[in-house]
Amino acid sequence: MSKANHYFPKQMGTINKILRFLLFIPITVVLMGCVISKYSEDADLTLQSTPLESPETQSVVILATDIPAPTIEPMAAMVNGEIISVQEYQLELARFQAARTSKTELTDKDKNKVLDDLIDLTFLMQGAKENGYVLDDAQLQQRLANLIEKAGGAQTFQAWLEMNHYSEPSFRMALRRATEAAWMRDKIAASVPSEADQAHARQMLFFDINDANKIYSRLQAGEKFETILTEYGILANSDLGWFPKGYLLEPELDRAIFEGKGLQSGQFTNVIKTRLGYHIVEVIERDPKHPLDPDPLLKAHAKAIQDWLAERRNKGNIRITTP
Repeated sequence: MSKANHYFPKQMGTINKILRFLLFIPITVVLMGCVISKYSEDADLTLQSTPLESPETQSVVILATDIPAPTIEPMAAMVNGEIISVQEYQLELARFQAARTSKTELTDKDKNKVLDDLIDLTFLMQGAKENGYVLDDAQLQQRLANLIEKAGGAQTFQAWLEMNHYSEPSFRMALRRATEAAWMRDKIAASVPSEADQAHARQMLFFDINDANKIYSRLQAGEKFETILTEYGILANSDLGWFPKGYLLEPELDRAIFEGKGLQSGQFTNVIKTRLGYHIVEVIERDPKHPLDPDPLLKAHAKAIQDWLAERRNKGNIRITTP
């Protein structure tokens, strides 16, 4: 454990929690930062000289070609004309590596994921600006001051910066970008309806196809689903609760319940095989505008953000130069 972690474990945890909150997930990389070198494009390179009268009085003529070309920082990727620098990418790789429990070398898949997250963050930040949100300097300073205070002071905060490969300028840039991206993420999430077509269902799960078929025959003969559940003693574990289309982890069940007009109250599925076994599902209730529970709502938010980013990637101009 590093010296800084030894002295400030609680404060370091506080900073990490705050920074992770800035960006939701499905997005892995929470913060990124690098100051991209810029230079003036409108500098006057036309230098005048006095008339040539004699070698002694001749002025030195400086040509534009004699002026060293400005240094442009190497680029890892460009998103709609906005640069993600190699330095920024490499520092984010270092933070990604440090956050892993395993200290094995990063794979190409890991590296691609980090770059993809930086690209997604850039798209979100650009979306915020397009919608009129830009974090001004005063707001940025206040956010930074709040972080320093919650960290326990400037010394603790500086230690955290050093451990996480940040300079103060690069962190300010990262904080600005993450805040703007988080604003856009929240705007996308807010557009998701809080109600949806949902089913309240329960199931019977079997590991033997013959058992499943026997129960299915009894249901077809008119026996009640609840009666059979009680007989098997699994009534308490059968209720799936309310859920919208796309929420269940087993797509076979989702299709059986919602495909077409879907099952209505009192209707049940055929025997459905999944990786878990053999299911028979009965819909208890069906509501076209049922309020989403917190977990399905969060999943709907995540899907909306993923869909928004997929559309941006499809329409955007992405140039990747990092191998």
